[in-house]
Amino acid sequence: MQHAVYQLVSDPQVHELTARARDAYTERSALLLTELAERGIGRPAGHRPDGLNVWVPLGTQARPVADALARRGWAVQPGHLFSAGAGTGQEIRVTTSTLTTQQAREFADDLAAVLPA
Repeated sequence: MQHAVYQLVSDPQVHELTARARDAYTERSALLLTELAERGIGRPAGHRPDGLNVWVPLGTQARPVADALARRGWAVQPGHLFSAGAGTGQEIRVTTSTLTTQQAREFADDLAAVLPA
């Protein structure tokens, strides 16, 4: 096992692949954040898009929003389910690993439509 790990962490091709994946995830997360910002939906304080998920602050309870999005075909989860701390219960976790430009637009439109005024 240790030999396999050593081979992976010392292989330049693995480093290149990891960098390409990180860049792709960053691009997709940034795409979603841009679409949300255009609809007045803010980004989490201090958030740098670089992973598989974006945490979207809602300013309202997450469960009803997640349920409304599910009725529109989107699977998101309330953020507190993934928090080691108490959490506010007012954010959702959106996975962006395979998000397309069109999906980002449609999701942002649907999220804006289900948020309370």
